[in-house]
Amino acid sequence: MTTVDITFKTDNTRELLHDDAALVKKWGPDVARCIRRRLDDLRAAPCLRDVRGLPGAVAQVGDKKLGRFHLAVQGTHSVLFELVDDGTARRAGKLNWAGVTAIRVLGIGARDD
Repeated sequence: MTTVDITFKTDNTRELLHDDAALVKKWGPDVARCIRRRLDDLRAAPCLRDVRGLPGAVAQVGDKKLGRFHLAVQGTHSVLFELVDDGTARRAGKLNWAGVTAIRVLGIGARDD
């Protein structure tokens, strides 16, 4: 089964989000655990549509044309990401949630970042 392809905006972001000790140091054990869970949810999903029904709301951020989203982690923390559009993520100018199979993680931030 194909799952969502996840890349990272920077090598530093990738390294931080793959290092459990660094996550705990930066955000504490509870938030770090939730961050790992959300990233695992994204990795396991065949497309972004399948993530929408899981705990932790997915919502678009800012200008919808930019294709930026947040996936709630805990409190005000969210995994911030953008679409990597191969041409199937939009239909008639609207987001095709089932067509989103690749994302780029921008980092962890507040939901309004």
